[in-house]
Amino acid sequence: YCKPGFESRHNRLYWEDDSYLGLGLSAHSYLPGQEWGTRFWNTRNIDEYTSFVKKHCQSPWENSTERLPGEQKELLAPYESLTDFCHTAFRKMRGLSEQKLANKFGDKALRLTAGPLKQMLAEGLVERDSEGTWRLTNEGVFLSNSVFRSLTFLAEEWDSLT
Repeated sequence: YCKPGFESRHNRLYWEDDSYLGLGLSAHSYLPGQEWGTRFWNTRNIDEYTSFVKKHCQSPWENSTERLPGEQKELLAPYESLTDFCHTAFRKMRGLSEQKLANKFGDKALRLTAGPLKQMLAEGLVERDSEGTWRLTNEGVFLSNSVFRSLTFLAEEWDSLT
């Protein structure tokens, strides 16, 4: 949370479901456009990372098909991507837009989130404006982990909806 005009440009990429490239030891990256999204990250081992960088600084990176040692890649399942999308949306004062949710995930996501959001509305943790955007209430800000827990989805939940 910050004053208007002082938002973190760095974190905004994460919270807006935008792509980012992490460079360096243990750095994480994300590409939203591949299916439901792809995460990848570099090794945590400094010796492996240093050796790789030294080797490839002698020749152009573009010619290398070799991946960083220890680099890992994860293709997100739809329920994982939905969970991330909901969690990061509630990290912003603007909240979770039903329109953006539907644009990315379709009607299935609206049906899956409806129950938890309605329950949290009754508990006073979230509120909904007339344009279909859900936001944390003042109490919800302090209990945001409870909101995140309610918007954490499992494969079975996603698969149960047709």
